[in-house]
Amino acid sequence: MLRRIILSLFLLSFAASVAACGDTWRGMREDTSENLDKASDAVK
Repeated sequence: MLRRIILSLFLLSFAASVAACGDTWRGMREDTSENLDKASDAVK
């Protein structure tokens, strides 16, 4: 019983960290894209 609870908590925390990592990666790509667009506008 205790082993099942620990395993469930581990899986839940792993899923939450993967989801947060995906959000962070998506945000970083969007920020980089915006910065590149602004830089190209400044060059023009």
